[in-house]
Amino acid sequence: MHWNLAAECISLVFLYIIWSYSRRGNPLPSLKNRTFQACFLTTFCAMLSNILSTVMLNWSAYVPTPLTWVVTTVYFIGTPLMGMTYYFYTIATLYERRDGGPRVMAWSSLPGIAYLLLVLVNPVSHWLFTIDSQGVYTQGPLIAVTYIIFYIYCFGALLMSILYRKWLEPAIRRILTAFPVVAAFVIVVQQVFPDVILSGSAATSALLLIYLYIQNKQISIDYLTSLPNRQEFLKMIDLKIRKGADASFTVVVLSLCDFKQINDAYGQHSGDAMLRAIAAYLHTVADSRFLYRFGGDEFAVLVENGKDGRESIEDLIGRLEERMASPWKAGKELDCILRYAIGVVRYPDSADSVEGLVGGIEYAVSRAKAGRTQADFPTVCYCGQEMLGEIRRRAQVADILRAFTLLSSNAIF
Repeated sequence: MHWNLAAECISLVFLYIIWSYSRRGNPLPSLKNRTFQACFLTTFCAMLSNILSTVMLNWSAYVPTPLTWVVTTVYFIGTPLMGMTYYFYTIATLYERRDGGPRVMAWSSLPGIAYLLLVLVNPVSHWLFTIDSQGVYTQGPLIAVTYIIFYIYCFGALLMSILYRKWLEPAIRRILTAFPVVAAFVIVVQQVFPDVILSGSAATSALLLIYLYIQNKQISIDYLTSLPNRQEFLKMIDLKIRKGADASFTVVVLSLCDFKQINDAYGQHSGDAMLRAIAAYLHTVADSRFLYRFGGDEFAVLVENGKDGRESIEDLIGRLEERMASPWKAGKELDCILRYAIGVVRYPDSADSVEGLVGGIEYAVSRAKAGRTQADFPTVCYCGQEMLGEIRRRAQVADILRAFTLLSSNAIF
């Protein structure tokens, strides 16, 4: 039989390009990132050995049979175990912030280990394949096990993504459920058309899906809280302002006061856990599409001003005040009430540009912090025209002082 390797060769080139770029980012050596790199390595070895084995079998008269045996054995090891590495990546993602990931990987690797033993004894048993002295390749009686192992791990990845979907953000959940389906579908197509080699194409498609998501997340998503970052917030309000007269929205910013003391007293890890807990709570009271991490200890909620816009904003602020009055817990040690301030700006009432809105937000938050009573309760500060006038006056004073300083320095010299 002669095999068509065109798709496999093109996929190998694409895989190498994606792999090269993924390594340039110097990712953290976490279990998830190390598993992702293992997916690349396993896939690359499987695809390369597949291409070499096929070429050797087609040109068996010019290639020593023992060498063909070795390369084909590597292919039989790598190809179905690609599914296992993708399954491991799913587990590493699910348990990224939980204990128990390596343990789950250990017991679920048993089918892969059993298959590996089957491949290692194949030169004697010929259960999977055999290559005679003339270089003729023949499938063995247990060749179906190669595909079964791949399907087992694809199904396992899909099942775990569905069973523990609450542990995942929606975007990564969709990818983790999609890539085993895509990979399994391509393998089915290959079984229907056995002369066309597509296993590498399936793997490359799956890795490309994951890599594109990771790249997009690194650019737009805050790693700690999984919320869109400040840049995404600025892009969103700029996009809404460009709509012109139809645009009308309010931004509510929750700012934690003296949060550095939490990190100093309880440690950075507990502080990060606290920020994640607050982000998770905000998902329950605000539209997740318009929720952002505005700064290190600040969160922004964008609310579109509809018929009930004012009532919904007051309801949101009321729920925030009620929750922030109760203790927050993070681990066994951290259990405290957090001091906070809330700044509110409206478009177009408060400002008519991105810079104006951001300046209004920051000034409103600083005024809210400064306006805390002696009982140490925070206030909510709305940025109106009067406050905007104060901001402009402060800017004018700053400009005058800078000009005066410049003139003084020139006079000296």
